[in-house]
Amino acid sequence: MLATPTAEELTVLEDALSHITSDVLRGSGTIIGPDGQPVPDYWFGVILACRRAYGVAVKEIVRRWSQKSPRYGDGSGFEHAWSQYDPAHPKPVNIGSVFMLAKLAGWTGGNNGAVAPLSGGYRFQLLDRSAIMAQPPLRWRVKRLFPEVGIGAIYGPSCSGKSFLGFDLGISIAAGASWFGYRTAACPVTYVILEGEAGLRNRVQAWETHNCSTIPPGFKAMAQPFQLAETGQVEELGVILPQGGVVIIDTLNRSAPGLDENSSQDMGRILAGMKRLQEITSGLVLVIHHTGKDASKGLRGHSSLHAALDGAIEVERSTNGRCWSAAKVKDGEDGKAVPFALHVVDLGTDLDGV
Repeated sequence: MLATPTAEELTVLEDALSHITSDVLRGSGTIIGPDGQPVPDYWFGVILACRRAYGVAVKEIVRRWSQKSPRYGDGSGFEHAWSQYDPAHPKPVNIGSVFMLAKLAGWTGGNNGAVAPLSGGYRFQLLDRSAIMAQPPLRWRVKRLFPEVGIGAIYGPSCSGKSFLGFDLGISIAAGASWFGYRTAACPVTYVILEGEAGLRNRVQAWETHNCSTIPPGFKAMAQPFQLAETGQVEELGVILPQGGVVIIDTLNRSAPGLDENSSQDMGRILAGMKRLQEITSGLVLVIHHTGKDASKGLRGHSSLHAALDGAIEVERSTNGRCWSAAKVKDGEDGKAVPFALHVVDLGTDLDGV
């Protein structure tokens, strides 16, 4: 567990924060960018770093720092940000980044010109049993299928119904409705449709007609071209995505034009884009993907894709009908097959009167 900070350490931290303006945008939870330089929007990152280093002992110090900005004066944004700390995050932000930010703003490290040793600020930490058991339990977005935070896939051969299944899953999550008997936790859902964009209106109308209900307000769609391997596009999309939501990208292939799915290097770029979106949103990113010529071998492309997933659903179609099964569930049970059917819905006449 984190050591209780000394009075000297608290003084050093408060002094450092006094040199850092809190009047910046929320940001994605980072302080130092890939180029080694501070990002312009670091507010959330500073909060996460301070909590990781010292825990609740510095909450009021960090709150006072935050409230110096009129953006966060009412305190509600701070409480939400503080509660989003994840001790199991694979790429945590380090307290050293906060001190680097302060030094760049003119801080000299306190009265003696040096930063005091930080009991909780080491990059690596060893957890004893008490610390392990104190970690929060895994939270599910779809109970026993997909976690609240992570990356996943829904995959199957062409015409298996995987896109329709993913579409229905997204709407169910946005509504907080049960999905094939699996409980969901409601959150905003963004469906990035890169195949069959022209049919989006019909798909929505068909779903509403069949279910005798309108899609929930938390479900949004984006039908513009988007590339997972283009860092700039990932960052731009991340700006408009809601925090703590689900992003469904249909399909992986259309989001990676010109890339070789069988190449470890190209697949690495695709995975980096997925993970970056997940980091920006602090949510779940799902891709709709194809199987290869031999469907029994699973996901098409390099094996690193399957290895990186926190959850995966495989969709199959045979003469007996369609079914889906949990092909991979971290910390859960997989393999159960669930039958489903696609229904033809009469949407009336089109523009040609047909």
